[in-house]
Amino acid sequence: MELTKYTHACVTLDKGGSRLLLDPGTFTPNAAELAAGAGTILITHEHFDHFDEAMIAAALEARPELRVYGPAAVVDRWQARGGQVTAVVEGERFEVDGFEVDVVGGLHAPIHQDIPQVANVGYLIDGGLYHPGDSYYVPAAPVTTPSNRQSTGRIFGCRSSALTNCISLVPGLAKQATTSLSINVSIRASAPFMPFLPTAKPFGPL
Repeated sequence: MELTKYTHACVTLDKGGSRLLLDPGTFTPNAAELAAGAGTILITHEHFDHFDEAMIAAALEARPELRVYGPAAVVDRWQARGGQVTAVVEGERFEVDGFEVDVVGGLHAPIHQDIPQVANVGYLIDGGLYHPGDSYYVPAAPVTTPSNRQSTGRIFGCRSSALTNCISLVPGLAKQATTSLSINVSIRASAPFMPFLPTAKPFGPL
């Protein structure tokens, strides 16, 4: 599997000629290009930095074979496209494009006491890679913290293990990725509000 980290929260997973696209939001300038090359899009929650509604609507219109999964707050706006979109909740499991996906979690991490927490599902992919969106939820499977590189500190809510990889996407912090030796990682761009992160610099295997 090859994991590529794009601007802000956006990630692609490539395996066996298939591609999953996760959380292409409005801060990802090449989100439309990435969607054009993906068979399936997984959305964790409705916030615009993880979910570019106009871009995905256009992609669904242009490509009837495209599938989109996410919480009801995301996909219910496209009820007329029932064959293309699927609402998911914690505890569900499905297979798409050769990837096994378990849905976990439930709520966005607290931002402020006056801001309601929205639905936020996480995706545990192939039993070994966890994409939490903006949730602090820790799945039952062991989860690694971000790597010990200086640019990736420990994120609250994660616990160390070598068995499961965690893509930590935490509100207000640098968007990060960590994997084991078996997964290649590239960072194509950093979040626009975190200019100190490496830009377009392949990490290679960690």
